[in-house]
Amino acid sequence: MRKGTRYGLLAGLALLLAACGGQSGSTGGGGGSNPSFTLSLNPTSRTLQQGGSGQVSVSLTRQNFSGGVTLSLEGNAPLATSPAPDKIAWSFNPNPATGNGATLTLQLGQNVPPGSYSLTVRGQAQGLQDRTAPLSLTVQPAPTQGSGPSLTWTTVFPAYDVAYGNGVFVAVRDAVLVSPDGQNWEAVRLPQPPKCRELDRLSFVNGRFLALDMCGITIWESSDGRTWTVHAFNVQPSSPKPSELTRIVFKDGTYYTMGRVSGYVTNQGPTRAGWLYSSQDLTNWTKVGETGPLDNLSSQFIPSDLAFGGGYFVVVGEDLNVDAGVALVSANGQTWTRVATGGMELMRVLFGNNRFVAIGFRGGGGGIALASPPNDPTGSWTSLTPPDVPSYRRLGLAFDGTRFLTASEGKIWAYDGTTANPNYASLPRYINDGHGIAFNGSQYVFMGDGFASSPDLRNWTTGFDTNYPGAVTYGNGKFVLSVVDYPSAIFATAAEGPFPAWRVSDPTPRADIDRLAFLNGQFVGVGQSGRVYLSNDGNSWNQVSTPSTQSLEGVAYGGGTYVAVGLSGAIVYSGPNNPTSWNLASGTNGEDFFGVAYGNGRFVAVGEAVYTSSDGATWTKQTGPGFINDVAFGNGQFVAVSGDKIYRSTDGVTWQTLTPPPSPVIPNGRVALGRIVWTGSFFIAVGGVSEIFDGHAYIITSTDGQSWTLQDTFFLNESPLDIAVGNQYALAIFRYGALVGRLP
Repeated sequence: MRKGTRYGLLAGLALLLAACGGQSGSTGGGGGSNPSFTLSLNPTSRTLQQGGSGQVSVSLTRQNFSGGVTLSLEGNAPLATSPAPDKIAWSFNPNPATGNGATLTLQLGQNVPPGSYSLTVRGQAQGLQDRTAPLSLTVQPAPTQGSGPSLTWTTVFPAYDVAYGNGVFVAVRDAVLVSPDGQNWEAVRLPQPPKCRELDRLSFVNGRFLALDMCGITIWESSDGRTWTVHAFNVQPSSPKPSELTRIVFKDGTYYTMGRVSGYVTNQGPTRAGWLYSSQDLTNWTKVGETGPLDNLSSQFIPSDLAFGGGYFVVVGEDLNVDAGVALVSANGQTWTRVATGGMELMRVLFGNNRFVAIGFRGGGGGIALASPPNDPTGSWTSLTPPDVPSYRRLGLAFDGTRFLTASEGKIWAYDGTTANPNYASLPRYINDGHGIAFNGSQYVFMGDGFASSPDLRNWTTGFDTNYPGAVTYGNGKFVLSVVDYPSAIFATAAEGPFPAWRVSDPTPRADIDRLAFLNGQFVGVGQSGRVYLSNDGNSWNQVSTPSTQSLEGVAYGGGTYVAVGLSGAIVYSGPNNPTSWNLASGTNGEDFFGVAYGNGRFVAVGEAVYTSSDGATWTKQTGPGFINDVAFGNGQFVAVSGDKIYRSTDGVTWQTLTPPPSPVIPNGRVALGRIVWTGSFFIAVGGVSEIFDGHAYIITSTDGQSWTLQDTFFLNESPLDIAVGNQYALAIFRYGALVGRLP
C-alpha cells in the first residue's frame, strides 16, 4: 500500500471516531469534545416500606453541554407519576435538570407488592445519546397493625444550635424548636428524618434558615422553622465528595460552604483540605477553590467554620501537621492565606464590628479567642482573654450588634473585638454551657444543657432546666422527673402539654434516683442505698430510710402496701398505707430485681428471676422466664419486657413468650426493650433497636399485650430510659432529651 493512501485511511478513521464521540457500546461519558453527560445516583439502592417514601440524589456530569436533561424512571416495578395505593409514584425536582443534579422522590402506596425491584433512571437531552443509571429498590411490608394505637411522637429536646430570623427563633439538633419570643417554644415534627437523625450548623442567611444533615450531606431550608425543604448536595467535581460541610454563608446572590475532603498520596497516608463550593439554588454546587492540594502531604487542614464579611472569607479549623487551630483568609475563595494560629482547634468564627473573632480550645483544657484587625483580616490577629473550656466541647458564638458572645462553664464572655478582656455575665445554674446563642435585638437566647432567655444577660427566664433526665412519672396534672446534677440527682416538674419544659422544683442534692411512681395519691422515688423519697406535690420531698442498703430499682402499691425492689435480692414493704415505715421481706435468694407491679391480688417482682407475693412480706420464686427488665399490670394481666422478648401472665406463675415486631428501618437489628407502662387503656413499651453502628428508638403499643403496633420513632438515634403517661400525652425521656406522644 502506498504511504499516502495508508495515512489517508488513518485520518479518515480518526475523523469517523471523532464524529461518533470516540465511543463504542458505552453508556458512560462522551469522548473528545462532543457534547455529552453522565448520570450517577446516591445512594444506588433504597429499602422502603409499603406506604413510605424516600429520596435519591441524581448527579449530572456535563461535558461541553449545558442544556436541560429530562429525567424518567423505568423498570420492573408498578411505577406511576401520581400516587396510587398499588403504585410507586416517582418525580424528579427539577425536571428537566438544568444544573448538575436533581432529586428523585419515591412515594410507595400501601398495597405495593413487597420484593426487590431493578429500576433505571434515564436522562434524555435533544440530540444526545440517552444516559442511564441503575437503582435497586427493596419494598418491605408495612408493620402489622397490632391492637395498640399509633401515636404521633415529637422530639422536644435537645436542640443546641439556635438562630433568629423572620420574627422567630429556631433551634435544631435531635429536635427542631420554634419560638416567637425565646420563652414559649413549639416542637416541630419533620416530615422525614435526617439520615443522621439530627440537624446541625444552623444559620440564617438570605431570609432563610439553613441546617445540615452531616451523614447524608443534605441541606435543610426553611423560612419559618416549621416547613422544611431538603436539598441534595450535588457537587462538581463529584469526587472527592466532602465528608462534612461548614455553615453556609451568603455573598452577592450566591451561597458558599466549605467541605472537608480527603485524598491519598500513594501509600503515605491521607491528606485533608477544605474545598470552597458555591451555589445559586442550594442543590447544585461548584468548586471555587481549595485550602491546599490533596497531592501534597503538607495539606492537613480540617475546616470547622466559615464566615464572610468586609469582602473576605475566613475559615477556621485544625492543622494536623502542627496540631494547632488555624485561621485562613481569602478575598476570592480560590487563594487562601494562613493568618492566625492558636490552641488545638478553632471551632467558630464570626464577622462583626468590621472584624472577625474566632474561638476554640486548647489541648489539655482551656479556651482560645482571637480577633482580626479591623477592615483587614490579612493582618496580625490578636489574642483575647479566652473562655473557660475544660475539654473539647461545642461552643456557641453570636454577635449582638456590639459584642461577640460565647459561653462555657456557666459564664458568658462578651468581647467587643478590640479590648482583650471581655465583660462577664452568669448563666442560670442548670444551663451551664451556651452551645448555641442568638439575639433578636431585644432578647438573648442561650441553648446548652438546658436553655434560657434574657433581655439584658442579668435577668433570666429558664425554658428548660438541664437535659439529663433519669426517671419520670405523672400525677396531679404534672410530670415529675429526677434529673442528673452530678454526682447526685435533683427533682424537676413539667406541666403536661406538647412541650413539657421541666424546671427544677427541689434543688436539694439526692442520691441517684432510679425509679419514680405516683402511687396512692403521692409521688414516690426510690434509689441508691435503700432510700425512698416522698412528695405530695412533686416540689417538696422527704427522705425515708428502709432496712435495705441496696439500690432500689422499682416500686409498686396494692392492697394497702407499698413494695420496693432492688439489687441483691432487696425487697422492702411498708406498713398499711404508710410509706414512711418499711420492713425487710423474706424469701428471696439474692437475685437482682428491676421492676415490680401489683394486680389480681398479688405483687410480681422481675429481674434475674420472677417472684410473687400476696402481701409483699413473703415471696415465692417462680420457674417462669429468666432475666426481665420491667413489668406492668393492665387489662387483667401482667406484661413484662426483656430485650427482644415480651411476656404475658395473669398470675406471675405461667408466662407466654412473644416476639416484638421487627423494625422496617433496621429489619435485622436487635430489639432491646427496657420499660413498660399501662396507660389505662393500652400498654406502651420502650427501648431501642440496633445493628452494628446504627440504632434508633423503638416504641410499641398494645391493648391486649399480645399483638403490638410499632410506633414511628425512627428519627431518634437514642433509646428511651423511662416513660410516663398523663391524660393527653406520654413522655419518654432519654439521657439527652425527651420525646412526646399525643394520646388518642
